[in-house]
Amino acid sequence: MSKSSPAKADAKPAARRRPRRSPEEIARRLLDAAVEEFAAHGYAGARTAAIAQRAGVVEPLLFKYFGSKANLFQRAIFDNLDQHYTRFIETHQFEGDDPARWVEQTKEYIGQQQDFLRRNSRMFKSLIIHEAFDAEGVEGIDGLNGLQQFLDKMSGYAEARDYDESVTDPALVARISFGSLLACVLFRDWLFPKG
Repeated sequence: MSKSSPAKADAKPAARRRPRRSPEEIARRLLDAAVEEFAAHGYAGARTAAIAQRAGVVEPLLFKYFGSKANLFQRAIFDNLDQHYTRFIETHQFEGDDPARWVEQTKEYIGQQQDFLRRNSRMFKSLIIHEAFDAEGVEGIDGLNGLQQFLDKMSGYAEARDYDESVTDPALVARISFGSLLACVLFRDWLFPKG
């Protein structure tokens, strides 16, 4: 039996290097971590250091990729919302010549949108509070580019479907329907008291 030399016994194991991540992967990890952190703690309670730690990156990278906590917050909400909507549209082709199927798919979309808004209601409430009282780094509601881009995308999809445009403006329908769903979810207890 040979004894190891004291130098080898005291030697620290070599640190394993993490694999190099692409900028896209780092941004995605930060956004995913931000969604979790903002959903758990709201805007005011979420800490950028905690988001970076969840993402497995150093905090300065958060600011390099997103500029500010406010920008990351908007992206966490609206990128997530846009991905949800895009997935639904990709898997549900509306059939204009089958009114019953169109109504069925519309109800399904509304149900999925409500579920999404419920799961993320704390972030949306934080967004409202943030915009009303602490708009750090965001110039009023006009700074919510993600929401406008999302609503424009919804409008474009509605416009591309075959229906009588003289009845309703697709941009108006997109905004009213999203606003109604959001209000029903966020103010559910006010609007629909038990019983």
